Amino acid sequence: MMRLADIVSQYTPALLEQYGHELLSSQRKALSVFQLCRSASAPKMLLSCDGCEQG
Repeated sequence: MMRLADIVSQYTPALLEQYGHELLSSQRKALSVFQLCRSASAPKMLLSCDGCEQG
């Protein structure tokens, strides 16, 4: 099983080289957050519902 963080880490450099000048700061931030996904820094995923605030 491949982790999202591994995929993002592998392909982010090429993405930034080709499209970096077009990315919004929010998109760059999302890439950074994805790299931490399920890593030692964030080993668990927290899901919650904004509609009912149940987590």
